[in-house]
Amino acid sequence: MFSYLCAVEQVVEVISTAIGDMMRAEFTPLRDSDGNAVLPLDGVTMSDWEQQTFLASGSLMSRSCKAALMLAKHSDTLQQQAYEFGKQIALAYQVISCSCLCLVYRVHIMPKML
Repeated sequence: MFSYLCAVEQVVEVISTAIGDMMRAEFTPLRDSDGNAVLPLDGVTMSDWEQQTFLASGSLMSRSCKAALMLAKHSDTLQQQAYEFGKQIALAYQVISCSCLCLVYRVHIMPKML
């Protein structure tokens, strides 16, 4: 029972960190007026985009994957792999979201401007 409570305590800490990261993302300049993650055209690197995306959604995804394996009492190695998997899924999702927005702009909005 004690080890289960310790695991739950660790999971709460992991998820709390993710919530904190999401709040940090809300107060960065890399957001548009709707709250979507965006990159200004000048002075922002790919690393900046990746960090913003991680704070906004990747932290919750990666830490949730890790927490699930913590509760299942998997090894630290598997927990870290789950963390990395969640991070990559969040980054891939953001790339797809950005690509879809660009496609919608090019297909529906840009032709109307011409």
